[in-house]
Amino acid sequence: MSYTEQGESATEQLAVQIYRGLREGGLHAEPVVELACLMGEHDLSCPAVQEILERRTAELTPEEVARLGQDLLTEMGFEPGFDLEPGLWTTLETAVKVVERDVRASGIEAVLGLAIPGWGSRQRLRSGGVPRQLRGTCHLAAQR
Repeated sequence: MSYTEQGESATEQLAVQIYRGLREGGLHAEPVVELACLMGEHDLSCPAVQEILERRTAELTPEEVARLGQDLLTEMGFEPGFDLEPGLWTTLETAVKVVERDVRASGIEAVLGLAIPGWGSRQRLRSGGVPRQLRGTCHLAAQR
């Protein structure tokens, strides 16, 4: 694994940890500070990174940690996948039903469904099991 891949993996793991901490409550400052350090090392500086790196960790309130953690996730364009937000799957299923009704209304008889490809373990991300290039996407399969 190259240094870049290790950095991406560490960044992704920290982003997932921060996201879960924000969603479940009780986010600790350590992963936020660690992510800010990684972003700073890779010249991905933003106001949140600068604020975190300039302040003492002990001085950060829980509200500031949450705000800064969210700012970091926003800055890096983090979007949770189906593994972190299972409710997204329900939304997707509802959308497929709407598309299926529209397809049938146009005179095409088809059954639409969602399929999750069975990727090999080497292609899985530790956090979500979905290859990077397809993370957050899904393929519709039509059967006649």
